[in-house]
Amino acid sequence: MLDQAQMRYFEGNYQACFELCLKGLEVVDENLKEKFVELAALSALKLEIPQALEFCAQSYHWHKNSYFWTLNLAKALIIQQNYAEAIKLLNAFMGVENPLKLEYLHALLRAYKGQNTYNEVENIYAILLKNNPNDLQLWLEFGEYFEFIPKKALGIYQDCYFFINQKLQALEKNTPKIEVLQTFAQDSLTARFNMQKTQKTLIENPEILNLKNFVNTILTQRIAESYLRIFESPLQEAQKAAQILYSVQDKNLQNAEFWFIFAHALEYIKDYAQAEQAYRYIFAIPNAPKNIANTAAFHLAYLLMRQERFKEGLEFYENRLAFAKNTTFSQEYYQIAKNAFLQDSKVFTNKEIFVYCEQGFGDTLMFSRVFEVLCKIAKKVLFAPQSALYPLFSAKLSKENCFANLEILDRIPQDFDFALPLTSLPLFLGLDTLEKIVTLKTPIISPTNKRKSRKIKRIGFFWHTDFALKENNTRNFSLEFFLNFLLELENVKLVSLQVGDFVLPECVENAGVGFKDWLDTYKVMENLDGVVGIDSSPAHLALICGIPTLVILQPRFDWRFGLYEAPKAKFYGENAHLFVSNPNDFSTKNTIIEKLKSIF
Repeated sequence: MLDQAQMRYFEGNYQACFELCLKGLEVVDENLKEKFVELAALSALKLEIPQALEFCAQSYHWHKNSYFWTLNLAKALIIQQNYAEAIKLLNAFMGVENPLKLEYLHALLRAYKGQNTYNEVENIYAILLKNNPNDLQLWLEFGEYFEFIPKKALGIYQDCYFFINQKLQALEKNTPKIEVLQTFAQDSLTARFNMQKTQKTLIENPEILNLKNFVNTILTQRIAESYLRIFESPLQEAQKAAQILYSVQDKNLQNAEFWFIFAHALEYIKDYAQAEQAYRYIFAIPNAPKNIANTAAFHLAYLLMRQERFKEGLEFYENRLAFAKNTTFSQEYYQIAKNAFLQDSKVFTNKEIFVYCEQGFGDTLMFSRVFEVLCKIAKKVLFAPQSALYPLFSAKLSKENCFANLEILDRIPQDFDFALPLTSLPLFLGLDTLEKIVTLKTPIISPTNKRKSRKIKRIGFFWHTDFALKENNTRNFSLEFFLNFLLELENVKLVSLQVGDFVLPECVENAGVGFKDWLDTYKVMENLDGVVGIDSSPAHLALICGIPTLVILQPRFDWRFGLYEAPKAKFYGENAHLFVSNPNDFSTKNTIIEKLKSIF
């Protein structure tokens, strides 16, 4: 059985090896026990399963002075996320002559990553790259780890570029070409007339070709992406990224990921026509990865709608559903409705339509106005908003006749004719121009208050959304940025609508601390004179409720606010006001204050 287990291990079938070891240990052959335990430990490490710790600990007990089993015990501890013990164990052997020092460093790297001890991670990468700077994959891994600090990632990629450039110069000077033996087929003309089966041929050094290919198709792309993530001077950084990508586009004709990043850079520098071409180019690449093609179509929709080309944009916008979670979206029901619609565009007339949400709260609030059109043609509209929005829609549903057949549900209904995602309704209802959408009524009752008669204005504000943390066109600002201008306002009572843990000045009312759902937010907004915030759900709620609202945007803002050079709140009326600022530029304080005075 031991032979079988060893064979499975060397074949790479670690699960079978581990199971055979367990059976072997049941036989209780003391002469073989140690071998079965060690092999079980090794296979469990390969599988990264919890049992690795038990068997590695036994093996380490038998071989306490073994560099090999110390390393394996540390790996098992890392699998169990016991990083501190693993680091302690590994460091005990780092100060001595250790034949497995590089393996120890890699294990330490993994443990420090688990602890998020960034300085130690950086130090170990530096040691590993000093030992082997030719490991290009290690350079990429180093940069990827620090992508959350774009300037650091950029520095790593630039160091890699400098190293490769130095190496290329040396290779092109010393060994630009190498000799290879070219073998000819016996019946070839060359072999017949020259009587040669082989011939020495000079070719360009393959190492030079490989390094150039790495730089042109991988490294420059990473450098450009890092520039796009920095956000210190967004336009200038996007221009640098675009310039870099321009220089290597002919080397990436079949690289869909390259064209996706290139399209972003072009869009950010306001070259919308070229950005559109770059997105569309991806669709023409044979065998382009499906996820990249779908994402490109999704972003092309945003680009088109940014330019108010809604008819084209809405069709591409359906590609977002390729990424919808099965907990919020049913491909089967969607396809049934879509196929029926393609056969008869009036198929939803006099039918019971179930509408569900698969996007965020802000999209639900913004797109909810399309119910006015759906309710006109459907027999009944059954709407199940997100659970946090259900109390709001249920309690504050408009009593106007145009919404009389709209029913708000807190669960999926059993009976309906068709089911559609809310944000697909503009496409299915032919709402393909901005004019058709903005005139529609919201199904949420606008609150009535005494704004005009109050001397002390109550101003709500918020500055952060967790949903924006992973977005390249991020929306968040710091609390300090907002307080920098809000605390300068006169005759104002500030009301925080933010949810989360933070410290506010005593003069600020912390209303958000008690929010359980969006109805709570609405109730606070009923008593507000205005709202200041970022591009997030509370802004959409304030605007559909008719509350004067200033939305502060970062330079790369969402499609719904139009062109980068001419932002406008196209989906909302006179109560919507915009201001674009870099989140680190506190010098905009006075300009924002003057704008707020004119609004409130």
